[in-house]
Amino acid sequence: MIPLSIASRSPVTKLSPDNPKIQISSSTKLSHLKAVPCSFHRKNPNTICNPAKSKTHPFGSVLITPDHVSHKKGKINRGYEERRDSGHVGSQQMLGLCGFGYWMQGFRSFPWLALNFHMAHNLNLHPSQLQLLQISGNLPMVAKPLYGLLSDAFYIGGAHRVPYILMGVFLQVLGWGPLALIPVAREALPILISCILISNLGASITEVANDALVTEYGQKNRIGGLQSYAFMALAVGGILGNLLGGCFLQKTPPQTMFLVFSVLLSLQLATSSIVREKSLGLLEPSNHNLVKTSIWENTRKQLSDLKTALNEDSISHPLTWIVASIATVPVLSGSIFCYQTQCLHLDPSIIGMSRVIGQIMLLSMTVLYDRYWKEVPMRKLVGAVQFLYASSLLLDFVLVRQINLKLGISNEFMSSGL
Repeated sequence: MIPLSIASRSPVTKLSPDNPKIQISSSTKLSHLKAVPCSFHRKNPNTICNPAKSKTHPFGSVLITPDHVSHKKGKINRGYEERRDSGHVGSQQMLGLCGFGYWMQGFRSFPWLALNFHMAHNLNLHPSQLQLLQISGNLPMVAKPLYGLLSDAFYIGGAHRVPYILMGVFLQVLGWGPLALIPVAREALPILISCILISNLGASITEVANDALVTEYGQKNRIGGLQSYAFMALAVGGILGNLLGGCFLQKTPPQTMFLVFSVLLSLQLATSSIVREKSLGLLEPSNHNLVKTSIWENTRKQLSDLKTALNEDSISHPLTWIVASIATVPVLSGSIFCYQTQCLHLDPSIIGMSRVIGQIMLLSMTVLYDRYWKEVPMRKLVGAVQFLYASSLLLDFVLVRQINLKLGISNEFMSSGL
């Protein structure tokens, strides 16, 4: 309320010192107007000590015309409301796109569990063949940095995140759809390998685009917990995928599981196509910049920035150590799977439960990191993860050598712990 000073006994019109346009007139000058009744009607105005505390207007005979009302405050309030509402533009769409995308990424364990059983039992692949097939199928994952550079440099329709998510999901549909609907695609090994490569190519593109979108949106809106939310969705998807996969394999053939996952991918494709990157509040390049800068120039700039970053010792040394540790440690998932199913004849539910326990540990570690471990140096956290990974390899050795039976631990319990 604008403070008004009224000389109740003076018949002279005065101007407010705050706003000279506001005219204050006594009741003797406005005798032709009808006074507005209030709680202080018929009382001496000099006895009013603090009119601001009253819920009604204390000046029953004061007239303020609409021209006297300032619109500046209203504009400021509206501007503040718009800025406050636009602080997290597209937050609901981002949570849905990010949550469902990472959930589907974790739920890929559902069809992969069926695919491993199909190759080990229906196709009777040797453990070495299954191991080579899994490694060759994961080759598209190696080129993830290239997909990141491509999405940074090449815009599709003015956007460079959501279109790549759609592209990756579509390639996954092309990979899993034939395995579900075409029998020869499941039986002929060359076609099977082609479908695996296409699906993993789409999955790798989707993962890169999702990671970049989460990072970009989180940095723009200063949301630190968005990545933790994404990893939680990933872990929940992995838990449900392995749990339901073990149950489905006991009652349905693998092609049914391929079909279920293809339907879910189609649903993800439909829901993601509705989201526009502009609605998320992310910056888009102007038409002038799109015409002026070529794709090759953008790619060269991204490569130059990457080279500059890799020259930093704080980045190059940890990256070299991580890449070397991954390259030197053998991946034995295919061989261990064949050993569990063909030699130990374990039930699919047991293998699915072992994957569920691993995903639960991932979810628990994500929650603990989000709440308590953010202040811990990254070097210590990575070292602890490497130690746990090495311990899991030792447990595989114990299972293969049957040392667990000498200790009175059954194969089912040992496998569920792996």
